[in-house]
Amino acid sequence: MYVNRNKLTELRTGVLKTLSVCLVAIGVSCHKQNLDVESFLPQDVNLSNAPTSLIQKLSDTEHSFRNEQQKTEHLLKLSRLYHANGYLNEAILCYEGLIQLDPKNPKWYHLLATILSGYGYTDDAIELWNESIDLNHQYLPSKIRKADALLKSARTEEAYEVYSQILDDHPQNPYALIGLARLEIQQDDYENAKRLLELASENSNGKLGKDLLVSVYEKLGMDYEAFAIRSEALASGSYVDVHDPWMLDIMHDCHIPAQIMNTAGYLAFRGETDQAIRWLKKVIRIDPENANAHFQIAGAYRSQGNADLAGAYFQKTTELQPSFSDAWIQWATILEEKGKQGESEWVFYTGLKNCPNSPAFKIEYARRLMKERRYEKAISELETSIQLRPNEALAYIELARCHFALDQVEKGIEAMQNALNQEYGNTVAMTTLCFHAIVKGNQLAALEWLKKIRIHPRVKTETLAQLEKKYALTFGSD
Repeated sequence: MYVNRNKLTELRTGVLKTLSVCLVAIGVSCHKQNLDVESFLPQDVNLSNAPTSLIQKLSDTEHSFRNEQQKTEHLLKLSRLYHANGYLNEAILCYEGLIQLDPKNPKWYHLLATILSGYGYTDDAIELWNESIDLNHQYLPSKIRKADALLKSARTEEAYEVYSQILDDHPQNPYALIGLARLEIQQDDYENAKRLLELASENSNGKLGKDLLVSVYEKLGMDYEAFAIRSEALASGSYVDVHDPWMLDIMHDCHIPAQIMNTAGYLAFRGETDQAIRWLKKVIRIDPENANAHFQIAGAYRSQGNADLAGAYFQKTTELQPSFSDAWIQWATILEEKGKQGESEWVFYTGLKNCPNSPAFKIEYARRLMKERRYEKAISELETSIQLRPNEALAYIELARCHFALDQVEKGIEAMQNALNQEYGNTVAMTTLCFHAIVKGNQLAALEWLKKIRIHPRVKTETLAQLEKKYALTFGSD
């Protein structure tokens, strides 16, 4: 969650007050008729950096709160506005009031717990999740977040119990499986951790658990398996948060483009591309000149196979930000795919003129030079690209191809090795280096490459078959 205010002393005071309120609200009547509801209205909020649309919305909602009877409804709207836009202290105060006004609603406890957990107040958050779960035993995100907080607080036996209960009702839940795996790792039981993480990965289509699984494989001496996961480029080490509809719902009241775009990215990751596009269009309504939002929409449409809309949004991106090199390249590529070669050429070279120091454009320009057999010029462009962005494998791959075309084999092999140094498990580099080892008669090196290529998830079957055949013809069966 985006945080633009960080008054932790005030926050801690609010936490203690909130927990006290929770106990009163759950256990006894709230005497709403005597409740000073306006005491839960945030005061003197610093909105100096807030978007105009948010300021107006807060002003209108506060006016309604003060002058209309539906206090709970308007306090709810204020809580959503403050929470979704990063004003977390103010959101805490609103949730305090909502707990008193509507103490049987599990959402307030869950949303408040999520804020507190983010600040590191895990024990306080756990108590609130307990209340939320008591009120709605079916809402899975509360249970998962509670279990994760217990694990973070080193309350391992309690964490084990909650994770196990989740799996009793949801046997394939990857978050509970990962939680139990972490507990097994703490006990140095890597075999059981491996089993749990493999299940988590399988049950999430490979999206969860692989970062931990790499470490577990290495602990068990399963180096080739660890290599295979790394080569998928999925084990990024990042944690994909649990799908939480209550949290996602409040984001409809977000007015901060960067936060909305993060939400859209999350939805796109989940495969909800249409939803992601709707969120990105909201960004454009708030900020019509946001080039990144236009670019992301273009990419979403391209992933759906809608070349016309993708091209239109890539074009608009270049109009808003002429230095946006990737937008020019994507627009030119779409035109080329549609058979509009002349238009594609114009777009490409116009983009190159606007982005003369773009590493991506240097690579694309070099590819065009290679088609014209202008290899020396292409090498110059690629070397400049590497100077600008030395950690990109693609430039080294194209550089190697230029050297091979000029019969500069050793330079080409060196470039391929550099590509592999920059991108662990790059398939082009691996298969090329394997082929080179076979041709050179280096059986040990060739076999080592083949072992890795055989388990590599992105090496084409026909490519592997060709290497196997070449190896067998050269060295015989391994």
